[in-house]
Amino acid sequence: MQRRRSQSAMEYLMTYGWAILIIAVVLAVLYQIGVFSGGNFVPGSPAGACEVQRTTVGPSLVGECQGQLPKYASKFAATTNEALYMTNIKKPGVNFTISLWFYSQTTSDTLFDIYDGNNNGGIGGNQNFDYAAINTGCGSNCVAFGEYWNINPQTCAQGSMPQNKWVNIIVTVSNYNVITVYPNGGTPFTCNFGTSVSGSNALLNMVYPTASVGANPPGGLELATAGTQISNIQLYNITMSSSEANALYLEGIGGAPIRPQNLTGWWPLNGDLNDYSGFNQNGQFAGGAGGITFTNSWSDYYTAP
Repeated sequence: MQRRRSQSAMEYLMTYGWAILIIAVVLAVLYQIGVFSGGNFVPGSPAGACEVQRTTVGPSLVGECQGQLPKYASKFAATTNEALYMTNIKKPGVNFTISLWFYSQTTSDTLFDIYDGNNNGGIGGNQNFDYAAINTGCGSNCVAFGEYWNINPQTCAQGSMPQNKWVNIIVTVSNYNVITVYPNGGTPFTCNFGTSVSGSNALLNMVYPTASVGANPPGGLELATAGTQISNIQLYNITMSSSEANALYLEGIGGAPIRPQNLTGWWPLNGDLNDYSGFNQNGQFAGGAGGITFTNSWSDYYTAP
């Protein structure tokens, strides 16, 4: 009797084991291609669904700001001198924070840059007036924050960054001297350059502060490469704490600003180039709009924090 039961159990496993194995493989494949991505289950938020409203009482968030992922994300073709830029932005000062999300397949993307549009001389112009740049041009699986002012170029870089998936980078700058980079909610890394910035430094006296996305005009044609996607750029005039940076990351790719009172620029890139910080520093296309599109398939590569 016991032998019959054992034989029956083995026959059952042989019959249904393969089916269970096949189902497990199919589920794994579906997970890898993003079928279970949050973007397929969370309502998509249109451009401008959440923005900062500034009144005499103070700034506040209005619209659909919670639980909403963007409908779109910017995507670069890199077939022309395409980029987008925002002119005459509010000066962030010597203490500031930049947060952005990006998807990259290469190691040579310029993601975000702040420079003096009046003095740098345009494309290929004076690097001395390029103040802050986030890029991946520092080797395999690496992200870097570069500083360039009227001293020597200095770069704070960290390797082991994931590729072919969405990554969040938050950079905090204290007195343009101590740089802390928070990669994808992981362990931060810090660089202390040992040179503080005085009040007379050109950083505080930018005539025409400009920000660009996908290119680094002072350094030449350093474009975001084909397939690169960038979303939800936030610029603050403070140095965020570690807990604040982590809270911002945990909001996800569609996260609203956590400190509207210190926000100086917010470009979600969710279908348009507009600034939703309340300062109307809307972006413009450089080199024509043909090289930048807004894709609705971005969530295929996104995994929520």
